[in-house]
Amino acid sequence: MAGKSLERRFSASPQRLYEACRRAVATSGYSVLHSDPTALTISFNTGRSMKSWGGQDLSASVFGDGSGSKVVIGGSLARGGMPGGGSQVFAWGEKGALSNKFLDAVAHAVPRVPEPAAQPSATGDLSTQLATLVSLHAGGGLTDREFADAKASLISKGIR
Repeated sequence: MAGKSLERRFSASPQRLYEACRRAVATSGYSVLHSDPTALTISFNTGRSMKSWGGQDLSASVFGDGSGSKVVIGGSLARGGMPGGGSQVFAWGEKGALSNKFLDAVAHAVPRVPEPAAQPSATGDLSTQLATLVSLHAGGGLTDREFADAKASLISKGIR
């Protein structure tokens, strides 16, 4: 698996799959190096083993595509822990084995993670707000200029 990443598809929303990844890291006893719920990425160290003194530094990223989501995991041999200094050169396939073990832990966690509740919008979704503007404009409640400005503002907020 040197230099390669692994991926696995799941029937879950990206947010649900990210939570399953977070739980898989925790239940595996790995050390979190960085977690970004907005980017749906979590990086972790697997710890010392018989194959690698410093463990593996792995990162899992979640991507959604409408019909499900996938986890892409990759990483490298962690630096440090080598007796006498220097760095370890080989871990003899440990990264691939640990990546597959992690993906299996994610598969085990997904059924136990509920879908996150939809966050209701305080002012409604973009299409509802645009329909309201069109209605106000058609009824004479907004001038052409006010309508154009309000529409541009809504669209720019909705595209972020």
